[in-house]
Amino acid sequence: MRLHFTVIPVYGGETVAAALDRFLVSHRILDVQRHLIGDGPASAWAVSVSYVDSATPETSGLQ
Repeated sequence: MRLHFTVIPVYGGETVAAALDRFLVSHRILDVQRHLIGDGPASAWAVSVSYVDSATPETSGLQ
């Protein structure tokens, strides 16, 4: 299992959100945790993604 972290600004975070979307569709996702960090105009989503990389033994059967 691997982890991927990102922070997506609430205002103007479309580019980062699109990059996360591309990441999510290209990996086998185990879990997504997200938390809103409220800080007025600097508010953001902190996102943690647990995933299985296609090269890891869990998916290739080479455990």
